[in-house]
Amino acid sequence: MNFPITGVLLVTLSVYFFFFAPRWLYLATVFLLPFSAMAVVNFGWGEGEKGIAAWMFMGTLWILRTAISRRSFWRHRGWGLTRRARMELLALLACGFISLLVPLIVNGTAWIQSYRLDSSEMIPLQLNAGRITQTGYFAFGVVFVIFVAVENCDPRRLLESIRTYVASAIFVSFWGFVQLWCLLTGHNYPASLFNNSMGTSAQLYVEKFWTLNLHRISSVAVEPAQLAFSMLLPFVILLVAIGLRRPILSRKWDMAAVLLVTSALLISTSTTAYAGMVLASFIAVVVLARAGAIRWLYVSLAAGIAVAGVAIALTVPLISDLVDLVILNKSQGYSATERLHGSAVAAHYFLEYPIFGLSWNTVGAGDMVLALLAGFGVVGFTAFAIFLGDELWQLWKAPARGSRWSIIVLAAVCLMLALSEATGFPFAMGYGWFTLGLGISAPFIVTNPAAATVSARRGHPARNGPMFHDPSQTAAPV
Repeated sequence: MNFPITGVLLVTLSVYFFFFAPRWLYLATVFLLPFSAMAVVNFGWGEGEKGIAAWMFMGTLWILRTAISRRSFWRHRGWGLTRRARMELLALLACGFISLLVPLIVNGTAWIQSYRLDSSEMIPLQLNAGRITQTGYFAFGVVFVIFVAVENCDPRRLLESIRTYVASAIFVSFWGFVQLWCLLTGHNYPASLFNNSMGTSAQLYVEKFWTLNLHRISSVAVEPAQLAFSMLLPFVILLVAIGLRRPILSRKWDMAAVLLVTSALLISTSTTAYAGMVLASFIAVVVLARAGAIRWLYVSLAAGIAVAGVAIALTVPLISDLVDLVILNKSQGYSATERLHGSAVAAHYFLEYPIFGLSWNTVGAGDMVLALLAGFGVVGFTAFAIFLGDELWQLWKAPARGSRWSIIVLAAVCLMLALSEATGFPFAMGYGWFTLGLGISAPFIVTNPAAATVSARRGHPARNGPMFHDPSQTAAPV
């Protein structure tokens, strides 16, 4: 067991936050969501060495501190408001635990094929530490969603949460350029600060395209794809906020943050980043049109500039070779072919165990739907579909009641789901769960009551009046 330098610092801070500043436990958790390669402590030996993720460590302390606080958690305003979503999530969690009965009953008499193309390994299906650990990750994520939803039913809390996540995205993007500078200048990259988890996946910051002699940029994430996933969510949040002309930080800082995050996504050499930026832009246009805040002239101008920029960039030999390798002939790491193979394996085992599945993450599926079907079966998938359908419906219709936060969060939830379907739901990472939690609470925050009255009379979201209100400027301090 070893404690990295930043792990010691986080433990020290967490002790102070736990006893004297519990609110900072939550803010630290949100800030650390993209830091998937950062561990508080490493334990184990050799290939079995693992690290406790920094965000999960802080999140656990925050949940514990909230649960034992003098003001009971169930007395919060958000506890009553989120009751329906909480019941749906608890039903999903029950399905997760019930699915553990399948490997317990089978007890090694069935064998599971590896999802990897280069492996013919067959693993006996039985209830062991691995199955319990994977289900535990999922259970923690569900509990985290519930606590995040209750916490953010206050407009000041929600604004603070999103600002913290955007601030984290700014730092993570900046650190990506620090990594790039180290690679270009030959300086040693200070991986011991934020890439200190000893798990195998967390060491992918050294990943390299050998054919181009080009290192990939992962910043504080375990790999470029996860960096892209975690940065695309604040990217779309900022796009929508700018489109609504009601900033998250300030207008200038929001513009600067978008440019910095966009640059970090471009240097990541991740297919997820490139495709995700296009998808995020499309989703932003759709939700802004829903809010009646779209300016088609600006959209056309931005699209034209983007297309021209890509066309010019492709004339550079190194960039064109990179596009061929990353997008057209991607063969490094967890490739698209391997994802399709994993999805096919998941579909096969779902057909064999269709009711309750095999337990979570027994088969590595390349998309969210098949991961749910293979892990929890039809029963668990139905429970998740009910929860998700209800959340999306509430987000979609909430703007008619004057909830402009729903426009911003709807874009983030839609993008997160689209990326999860294409690359797999990042259940061991915090940003997916965090987004779902915000999606529950956002519809309850009415920031424009006057618009809600107009909308109720006309039957559609009001197109006049302020689109967004910063409650921190008018409400009393927390």
